[in-house]
Amino acid sequence: MSDKDNKTKYVLANSIDNVIKILSVNHNAKIIAGGTDIIPNYKQKNIQPDLFVDISSVSGLHQIYCDSNEIRIGACVKISQIISHKEIQNNVKILSDAAKSIATPVIRKNATIAGNLLCENRCIFYNQSEWWRESIGKCLKCDGDICIATGGKKNCFSKSSSDLAPSLIVCDAEISIQNTLGTKRIPLKELYSGDGINPFNINQSDLITSIHIPITKRKYFYYKLRQRSSIDFSSLTIAVAYNTESHSIVTCIGSCDPQPVSWKFSLDNQINFQDIIKQKVKKIRLVNNDFYSRDYRKYVLIKKLEEIYIRIFHFEVQQN
Repeated sequence: MSDKDNKTKYVLANSIDNVIKILSVNHNAKIIAGGTDIIPNYKQKNIQPDLFVDISSVSGLHQIYCDSNEIRIGACVKISQIISHKEIQNNVKILSDAAKSIATPVIRKNATIAGNLLCENRCIFYNQSEWWRESIGKCLKCDGDICIATGGKKNCFSKSSSDLAPSLIVCDAEISIQNTLGTKRIPLKELYSGDGINPFNINQSDLITSIHIPITKRKYFYYKLRQRSSIDFSSLTIAVAYNTESHSIVTCIGSCDPQPVSWKFSLDNQINFQDIIKQKVKKIRLVNNDFYSRDYRKYVLIKKLEEIYIRIFHFEVQQN
């Protein structure tokens, strides 16, 4: 796994402690498991690590556990396993739907859940070959001095590209992270920084070990816009969860902003969906860095949110 200009070493880790130890002393190392996102970025020289740490053989990261309170998914569980797992289908179908929307069957058999959560932010001007980037001029995300999408010189607006993050965030998912100091558990949405250049709030020696999803009574809605369903990354992802007990609606938007953007509100007869949508969408940092234009993606986002919220309202009316 090397070329003329960049010789990257490789090590196969045998335990979680071994992974953390290796990461703590190698400051330009990258974790690899399925490799479906990191290897294309490596080949395009978007990333140039000194060391790949393979965690695909580490025990304890490949299982799905379920009880009456939550579903716990190991970091190296494959996307294909999520699709076929009965407890996930029965309790958090939105996660299964999101997993089905990812790439092709071959990729889904290799890609992992944690790998998808840590997919590098994408931009049509960044995710190109090194030769292409040098010809057009390098951007802020690859050591340039300007955002090609906006012309600005301060902020990178590369978009969060995880397919699974929006669906998990509306489920109030948490992640367990282990490092040299021990283990901590945080809400998944806190993983994302909102910085297009450094999109994750994670340290070099941190290892995501599991994802935790509480089991509650919800209705789910999932939508994904992209040009070709089996090839392209998402241009817009919408995940919505309606809690049928608390009557609250949680929404998370992906592939539009440097981080997944989420909000929550309670359903009542006086609510104005158009006002909520206008207020929330205005805060999403949508720019022209995708195959589809900013205006078109914003139009689809607003229309789909209106459609989903109205469906939830009609469901609630019928129940009462």
